[in-house]
Parts: sequence; structure tokens; C-alpha cells
Amino acid sequence: MDAFAGVYLNGFLRESKVSYLFFAGLVISVFNTLTALAGRLIGSQINLLLENFTLPLAVAIMFVLGIKMAIKSFRPKFQEITFELNRRNILMGYASALGINAFLLGIALSAFDTPYPVFIMMFAGIFFISPVSGMLLSRKSKKFLLAARFEFAGGIVLIGASLFYMIKYFELI
Repeated sequence: MDAFAGVYLNGFLRESKVSYLFFAGLVISVFNTLTALAGRLIGSQINLLLENFTLPLAVAIMFVLGIKMAIKSFRPKFQEITFELNRRNILMGYASALGINAFLLGIALSAFDTPYPVFIMMFAGIFFISPVSGMLLSRKSKKFLLAARFEFAGGIVLIGASLFYMIKYFELI
């Protein structure tokens, strides 16, 4: 949801051609999928080292990312508004900055043994659809709260998933 909020609020992309919006979505998708895949590969090595602590570590990473996203949604300081994302080099820098969260999520999701093709398609799809829909919606609406609500929703999804797996792991129910 970081990708959606950032590109939704960016004024420079509102005036860009539709073909550039799809290019931007592709760039964001490729960068984030590759960093998530790198996180998944490193996470699988961590899983070999920390066999008994893999799931609690994954749950903790997901929980912290969810909290970070939820808190960011209440701080209306989206720096992405001022980024000139219509310039390719800045777009690639922005995509790589988003990749940090994808990397951490890739490490966390390695604990769940998702097959690599499913993992790659999941990340590529989410990180393509999310920014493209954000860019297209921004042409119709410029509501700042919409971006914050999407950011909050993404945080709640991660927090909910981490709580679900924590309850399941510790057999609380």
C-alpha cells in the first residue's frame, strides 16, 4: 500500500501519459519483486539456521511492518508528493526505496514455504496493480485521506496476518 499512497499523491504523475503510468507500474513491480525475491532467498537461509525461531521471527517482521504502515497513515507527511516521479531516474530510486519493505516481507514470508512461482506472481501482481490503480485513481480524485486510508488498511492486513499466525503458532485458541 506504500506504492499506492505514494503514486496516488504524486502530482507529477497526474499529467503523465497513460503509457508512462504503466511503465512506472512495471518499474515499481520489477524492483519490488526482485527485492522480495532476494529477501525470500536470504530468509530461506535464515530458516535453515534458526529452525525453531523462523515463524516467530516472520510474525514479528510482519507485525512491525504493519505497525509502521499504520503509524505512517496517521502522520500526513507523504514526501512522495514532491518527488518528480515522471523522471525515470527518480522513479527507479523511489521503486528501490519501496523495495526495502518488500525485502523484509520476503524474509518474513520465507517461513511459510510459498512456492517460488506463486511468490513471484503474487509480488509482481500486487506491486503492479497497486501503483497503476493509484496513478489512475489520482486523475479522478485528489483526496489526501484516501491515500492515508489505503496505507492504514495495508498496515492492518499485515498486523492481522501476524496476529493470526502468532495465535496459531502459540496455540492460544
